Amino acid sequence: LDVPFADFAWPRDLVKGIISPGKAAVQEYIRRYAEKNNVFSKVDIKYQCRVKTAVRDAHRNSWIIRIAESDEVIEADILIMAIGNNSSSPIIPHIPNEHKYRGHIVHSSEIGNGDILKSAHNIAIVGGSKSA
Repeated sequence: LDVPFADFAWPRDLVKGIISPGKAAVQEYIRRYAEKNNVFSKVDIKYQCRVKTAVRDAHRNSWIIRIAESDEVIEADILIMAIGNNSSSPIIPHIPNEHKYRGHIVHSSEIGNGDILKSAHNIAIVGGSKSA
């Protein structure tokens, strides 16, 4: 089975009789973990949306992310490209002017124990698979 969070085992009803959980099971696992840790009261989570643009604003030291479906704009301190943790090599798409950004752009395979995220106030995650 995929590796669970250290403090939250895979619920039996999500993994009974399977070798590796699929997308729906992973999403439900993360939802339950977030609920257990009261994450929903701390952050605004967007589901089933595509990123239209992600542009770094060096003056504000943040990312400006535009959601394709609604044209909604979100501002975040960190942008995480979670688009292929299980690939042979991390895939991080080019973002215009990313070289001007002084913060972190990381692939989900680089998150490790999460220490890199502890100092951030806002984090943006971009991806379409289990790592997102």
